[in-house]
Amino acid sequence: MHTINMQFINPKEEIIANLEGPIPYEENQEIDIPQKYRGINISSNWQNVLLKENGVYRTTVKIDGIDRGSFEIYVKGKNGVD
Repeated sequence: MHTINMQFINPKEEIIANLEGPIPYEENQEIDIPQKYRGINISSNWQNVLLKENGVYRTTVKIDGIDRGSFEIYVKGKNGVD
């Protein structure tokens, strides 16, 4: 069992969505991929998260308290403000 923390952060550096909790993970020993290229696929459904501003948002990811990176996405919302 591992613990994940994902935060979705707007262009003003405000956390607008936070996901934290345990995730079950069991490594598939039958995969013929070098260890350094293995990973996990995580998805979450953030409904009704208001994206008020257009711009670069980012998701930060920590697993077991270890920073695993920050990933940017440009958001241009239907009602967004530049």
